[in-house]
Amino acid sequence: MQSLTLELPHLHAGQREVWDHPARFKVMACGRRWGKSRLGSLLCLAIASKGGRTWWVGPTYPVASIGWRMIPRIAVQIPG
Repeated sequence: MQSLTLELPHLHAGQREVWDHPARFKVMACGRRWGKSRLGSLLCLAIASKGGRTWWVGPTYPVASIGWRMIPRIAVQIPG
C-alpha cells in the first residue's frame, strides 16, 4: 500500500514529545484537557495512512466516540 502524507493539526510540546518517542506502547499521566484523544486519533490516522492497522476503543460507546468524531476531519485527506 502506498504511504500518504497527511496535513495534521499543530501539536503542543507535550504531544509532540509523545508523538516523536520511539516506544510502541506509551503510558501517559495527563490532565483532563491535555489532548490525549486528539493525539490518539492523529496517531491512528498517521499509522493507517502508511498501511498500518490501528484500533480506537473505549470502555463505553460514548467514550470511544470522542476519538471517532475527530477522525473524519483529518481522514477527508485520504483518497477513496
